[in-house]
Amino acid sequence: MSARYQQELQRTNHVTPTSYLELIATLKTLLAQQYKEVVGNKRRFEIGLDKLLTTAEKVKDMEVELVELQPHLIKTSEQVAVMMVQIEKDKAEADATAKVVQAEEAAASKKGKECQEIADDAERDLAEALPALASAVKSLQSLNVGDLTEMGRYANPPVAVKMVVEAVCIFFEIKPKREADPDKPGKSIDNYWEPA
Repeated sequence: MSARYQQELQRTNHVTPTSYLELIATLKTLLAQQYKEVVGNKRRFEIGLDKLLTTAEKVKDMEVELVELQPHLIKTSEQVAVMMVQIEKDKAEADATAKVVQAEEAAASKKGKECQEIADDAERDLAEALPALASAVKSLQSLNVGDLTEMGRYANPPVAVKMVVEAVCIFFEIKPKREADPDKPGKSIDNYWEPA
């Protein structure tokens, strides 16, 4: 190195004891760093190799376990397939039932509306009939024994009187007397006048 330095730069290189000791110290430091790096690499390689061996053992164990589990996995997958078919069947049945229930619900709702309309009509009819009933009750309360005696004298009472007597008999569940219809031979009619 010194010869090359002299040849290229035309200078001589002098190594003093101090520079020589510095050179040795530097070389020693470099060697220590290199040694430390080599030891670290060796340690990492040993750890990596140990992990590879451990992993290889685990892979072997897993392969053995997988082979042992294979029949169970096949059986389980078959059971899952059967369950999926059953679930699809149950779902189809549930959908059909839901449609029937929905149709019945719609029909029940329609019937409910019809019933409500009938009830509303009945309420209206009742509201219209209540004043007439009140008037009839008032008239009935104003009757006395003399009025009833007078009514009994009629051999053939007026139609309005017959209708009132018939309504009273029906209300009190008095059975009519069956007799031949004078207008239609062979037919019979209900006579509420005599039982009343």
